[in-house]
Amino acid sequence: MSVKTGAFRDKGFVKGIWTAQLEGINYSGQIFAMAYLSQTERKMLVRGVMEGPLDGAIDGCLTETMPDSGAYDLLNATWTFRLTQSGGLISCGHIYLNGTVNYETLREYPGTNLTCIQASAQGTLAGGYTGAINTVVTNVRINDTTRPYNGEGFGFITYQWDAMTGQACGYSKVAGTYDTDLKLSFNKPLLGTAAGLLQDKPLDKSLWLIITKLEIGAEPQADLSVELTGADNISPGQTVTYTVILKNEGLKSANNIMVVVDLPAEVQFVSANGEWHYEKMGESDWITYPGPAPERISWAVPVILNMSVMRFEIQAKTRWALEAGTELNAEANLYGY
Repeated sequence: MSVKTGAFRDKGFVKGIWTAQLEGINYSGQIFAMAYLSQTERKMLVRGVMEGPLDGAIDGCLTETMPDSGAYDLLNATWTFRLTQSGGLISCGHIYLNGTVNYETLREYPGTNLTCIQASAQGTLAGGYTGAINTVVTNVRINDTTRPYNGEGFGFITYQWDAMTGQACGYSKVAGTYDTDLKLSFNKPLLGTAAGLLQDKPLDKSLWLIITKLEIGAEPQADLSVELTGADNISPGQTVTYTVILKNEGLKSANNIMVVVDLPAEVQFVSANGEWHYEKMGESDWITYPGPAPERISWAVPVILNMSVMRFEIQAKTRWALEAGTELNAEANLYGY
């Protein structure tokens, strides 16, 4: 089901039955997910939960066999599973899915009533994940007894936990007058699946979540990423600040990491925080540049703890000869040392 008009256009939900055979054993269960179309990428993104003995999360997309056809019939997805039986968890891993999707007759229901609930909630996690969490939850459902799937819909959450941000999305269904059940897939840093209850009483709104980790029992690993933010278009002579965010969303600390930022040739380095190292590319790479040589700023990070964030900043000034509309493309990378 997908919404065709309004604020939630191109968003919807998926539900169905899955079957699988692993090592000669047959398994089956249900899938509950949120789907949303990215018009710019020409992809139908799908994220949600797989229920059954092979439970876990599915994250993937549908693309078009014929470009610009509007028929999203090629599936590529990753199913991160936990295999559980009566004795408990047996194993966990990844199944990579690809194939084609066949659509039956599409049916449209114009004028269908939808209900949207949006609220912020703060609380504390306990158990495998601990600490304070801040969330903004949005739930959209069909509220029309004359239509199929009445009471069903999709929900998504943006959250901040331990100075890091993430998202969750999936399927929702009304469970009572004020209660809505949620089946959600959380991305990093709170990687897992969640069963939730959203209560929308007139004077008492609340959100309850039980998050089950994925990849339980796997050897702890670091999970590093770097983000770079800064203005793309500014005036000549203006100072721009680049912010570098180094994240370790894994369960293990990482050692001897080099954070490297290559500044565009159109700016001139002014300052940075921390213990930084400066290179002028024309002097270090033996390349002759047609204009001012790009500059490189780096930081040596002896250790970054698991589930932690480090921030660095660079101030640079655009050169006076900068032409109007010039894009300033800085780049950040990670290396070992």
